[in-house]
Amino acid sequence: MLTIGESDGAARGYVTEPTLELPLKDGRDGVKLQDVPSAIGPGELKVVKDHPSWLGPYQGIVELRTATVAEDVAVYLKNSEQRRTAIGAGVAFHRDDAEGEDAAEAGVIDRLAASGGFFVELLPGCSDEAAKQVEQNVFRLVARAESPATFLAAGTTPKELVEQLMVGLGVPKQLLMSRAYFHCKCSMDKLTNALRMLPPEDIEDILEKGEDVEAKCELCGMRYTMTAEEVQRDVVAKK
Repeated sequence: MLTIGESDGAARGYVTEPTLELPLKDGRDGVKLQDVPSAIGPGELKVVKDHPSWLGPYQGIVELRTATVAEDVAVYLKNSEQRRTAIGAGVAFHRDDAEGEDAAEAGVIDRLAASGGFFVELLPGCSDEAAKQVEQNVFRLVARAESPATFLAAGTTPKELVEQLMVGLGVPKQLLMSRAYFHCKCSMDKLTNALRMLPPEDIEDILEKGEDVEAKCELCGMRYTMTAEEVQRDVVAKK
């Protein structure tokens, strides 16, 4: 599984088994939760972070402990970056019985209800009293529902979720609101550049066979095709 996130909220990613059907387990108020750990299994969490002002990317690796994304990210931040955090994330579904003539074939329908989470970090200078209060708030929230998506599916807003996490710490002040969105950076130019890096004999083989070159982006599923004539014009002639 690969995910890529950027500072402006753009995100993209893929899983190696996209057709895998995750089993659902019962949550509160009839909400179904995905059994993610059963799909992820044992492995490692590898994090690569980069910034224009850095000399190079920072990389850290930890062994997966629970195969639950939020918990393992929190473990990574604690062990690799010495950051104290509380993270919750999840996806909630409603299971509806199929109706109509196709009910026998359709069976049941899992309808996405909500997805989301929270990220709380204790910054330098945080008092022991404030840290203890945050810990109590997180435990209280988790005791009410296993996943924050359960609250969101029931109509709780992100702002209200933050307020529950900050109980006893004053009124939280909203500094910024931004949206996460899918954005893939694949393009025909990237395919062209990739072909230019091939050995000359591979390019010659493409031209001799006169076959199209096809490539599929694993992040968004977009397919790109170049004819032998385009390879000659855009790859060979411009090397």
